[in-house]
Amino acid sequence: MNIMILTARFGMGHYKVAEAIKEDIEKNDSGINATIVDFMSFLLPETSKLIYKCYDQLVFRSARLYNAIGKASNKVNSLPLKYIIALRISKLISDNNADAIIVAFPLCSHYISAYKEMSGNKIPMYTCITDVPAHSDWIAEDTRLYFVSSEETKETLVAKGVDEDAVRITGVPVRSEFKSDGVASEATVEKKKLLVMGGGLGLLPGSDALLDRLAGMSDVKVTIVAGKNKELESKMTEKYPGFRVLGYTEEIGKLMKESDAVITKPGGVTMFEAINTGTPMYIVKPFLLQEIGNAEYIEKNHIGRVLWSEKDATADDIDAYISNTGNIEAMKNNMYDIAKKDEKCDIITEILSDMGKVELKCS
Repeated sequence: MNIMILTARFGMGHYKVAEAIKEDIEKNDSGINATIVDFMSFLLPETSKLIYKCYDQLVFRSARLYNAIGKASNKVNSLPLKYIIALRISKLISDNNADAIIVAFPLCSHYISAYKEMSGNKIPMYTCITDVPAHSDWIAEDTRLYFVSSEETKETLVAKGVDEDAVRITGVPVRSEFKSDGVASEATVEKKKLLVMGGGLGLLPGSDALLDRLAGMSDVKVTIVAGKNKELESKMTEKYPGFRVLGYTEEIGKLMKESDAVITKPGGVTMFEAINTGTPMYIVKPFLLQEIGNAEYIEKNHIGRVLWSEKDATADDIDAYISNTGNIEAMKNNMYDIAKKDEKCDIITEILSDMGKVELKCS
């Protein structure tokens, strides 16, 4: 059996989800072959890198425009180049000999749905939504099941017309390195360990002022992950000699597990990586639409602190947050409860059940 996972590298979170799904498939059933396809690279192999670079610039230089585009697309049902792309999809499915498709990036499902309608192909399609907010781009005709992060996401989909029986709450899939060892770890009593990371480009809003405050705190040990941003890595190393500064690393899971808190952006994948490692979050001024929704989820479930204004991120506030051992422990326990609840619903088991391969279903 061959399963094709469609994703894209807009922000890297979607691709990480695809990798986590592939890992789970290969771990749980050796008879299934999973292939990840970067949908943009497949469609536009010559220009996809430029498109991704433009996206990164849009996010970090004009979040207001990004949000405006997102709100507008939520109301638009048109599908550019639908027929041409549908022809390409036929070749994609054939080349990968796909028996089922999992979508881990919005819009992919719409093109697959259009292809199925035009061709009459009945290949089953499943969608994994990677944030708490559920943009309309995720919803497409003939989607067999939606895998979502939370009850809030499920309610949003149902309100938009999705059949309740087609929605499964699984949490956002994360790789095994982020999975808990079974117990909520205790906060350290020595120097508090803070992990600072802002996604693939290693950027956070107002990060300079925030890091300056951390540099003045003698009782914390700070690790900065600059991601693939070499210029940022060099700048941070020079400016903050007392910090440990890393570039791109595959050891984020280990770094989270050994930290008392992570200062980061509330991307859906990062949020569930933190949940699974039991690392409370400290979020400063979320500004992208999906991140605002994720931040609200963090507040509601008491798994981190969200500051809606940069000026509130004072040294005193950070110190009070990480020094409140009781509060940190409560957050760790809440994260543990969420992770254990999500384990009750497994994506690949649900897909196999839907396809008639197994009888087991989520409770």
